[in-house]
Amino acid sequence: MKFDPLISGGIVGFVMGAFGFIIGRFWILPISRYTRLKNEISRLLKTYGKGEAAENRETMKQQAESLRKLSVALSDSFALDLPLWYRMVLDNRKESPTEAAGHLMTLANTQKAEHIRERILKIENCLRMQGKLLQ
Repeated sequence: MKFDPLISGGIVGFVMGAFGFIIGRFWILPISRYTRLKNEISRLLKTYGKGEAAENRETMKQQAESLRKLSVALSDSFALDLPLWYRMVLDNRKESPTEAAGHLMTLANTQKAEHIRERILKIENCLRMQGKLLQ
């Protein structure tokens, strides 16, 4: 039986392309979405309840609604998108997105400044963003 390099090259190319698609679609995209979500949470929490936003009730309501949406997105991302091996990595890092989502939801309903600060610190701990939010 003669070995045709054109057919074997096509098969190898197909297998490599399929493998690359699977890695990209099921590992790289969910992990990058999770990272972007964490960055968006960080950006929102840096300004939440401070300055003119605290004085403007409508802005606080918009921010609270954003916190609720981010909470749901974070919980969904962890439960539905992230591969099991990455969830194990997060667990090993002591990073708990589901617990952070609960704190985000509670934060959206919090009014007092000292309670807001406590919740932000808890979220910071859950997402392992030490020192990034309250500066």
